[in-house]
Amino acid sequence: MKTKELNQLKEKNVKDLNQKVLDLKKKIALDYMKIRVGQEKNLKMVRNAKKEVAQILTILGQKEKEIIKS
Repeated sequence: MKTKELNQLKEKNVKDLNQKVLDLKKKIALDYMKIRVGQEKNLKMVRNAKKEVAQILTILGQKEKEIIKS
């Protein structure tokens, strides 16, 4: 994920970020199934999706800390 996309995600609210995490987790599960069946050869798709989930969860953690400090 590029820094421009990360900055856009930081501007979104918590509800939208949680929804994006759920969507990405569903995508990861589907990609794993495709890989096991042999339909998908690109293993980097799963790795990149996991990376995006981790980045979004980090942003959510930062937002929670901001709320607690306020």
